[in-house]
Amino acid sequence: MILLLVNTSRIDAQDGSSDLLEAARQGDVQRVTELVASGADVNAADRFGITALWQACSKGHVDVARVLLEAGADSSLRDSVWKVSPLMMTDKPELVSLLVSHGDEAAPAKLRAAAMSGASDVVKAMLAARPWSLNDLAEAAEMAKLGWKAHIVKLLQDSAGQELPAAPQIEKEKLKKLVGNYVDQRLNKMKVELRSGKLAMVREHGRSQVLVPRDALTFLHGPAVIEFQVADQRVTGFLYSGTIDPQHFARVDGRSEDAIRKVFPASRSLDADVAARDKWPSFRGVQARGIAIGQD
Repeated sequence: MILLLVNTSRIDAQDGSSDLLEAARQGDVQRVTELVASGADVNAADRFGITALWQACSKGHVDVARVLLEAGADSSLRDSVWKVSPLMMTDKPELVSLLVSHGDEAAPAKLRAAAMSGASDVVKAMLAARPWSLNDLAEAAEMAKLGWKAHIVKLLQDSAGQELPAAPQIEKEKLKKLVGNYVDQRLNKMKVELRSGKLAMVREHGRSQVLVPRDALTFLHGPAVIEFQVADQRVTGFLYSGTIDPQHFARVDGRSEDAIRKVFPASRSLDADVAARDKWPSFRGVQARGIAIGQD
């Protein structure tokens, strides 16, 4: 078997922007500057939704990212595979600071993620890059507490210059209504449990993580946001968003496996068709989705 690796960004981008994608990936500041000056579209993307800015950030090229941002590159554009913005692709403090100072909309989620992991350099860079609301700092502090990162809590507290408000307390009876089993269109499973009076999320084959409430129906799952949906006074599912494109999870308590499969029949049928093929037409299969029989 011969494995042919190709640079898809050079093949798929149009109107000369493939050169910009490649130059950004290589960290070639001079070439990027020349291409931008000649009119290359700084927001052009390949078939995986990857832009020049996304490439530069994933490779840690600060100077290239600066040129692209000054030329109008949109830092909110997410790729179609990992479905994340450029900011979520880097932990390089200087690059994080640059993106945050340009108003990246993923900044609050990034701050929560950095706080929870205890990444002091990233947190410091973000705090210095722009003013933060008391609420953003408080939510990041809650994430740091979950990760047992007292030094991060102090950084956030010092930045606020005042006592940070604690997360709201939700009545136990209200939390009980959210407990259950949920699946998304790929049949990824999430279980919501009540542990020691707090709501917790358990991924399939994963560990439990406490959810931090914003209100009775909205919670923080690390950097992500979970919004429970209610119809006819019954919780029907939740929307999972924040760091990635929104994913809908439907509540499936008491349903058989066949019934669960019928919740998202079209997507499941497509996955089964792809998985059953003996040969895949490209690396990781159709649309690089990496679907295979017997895999998670």
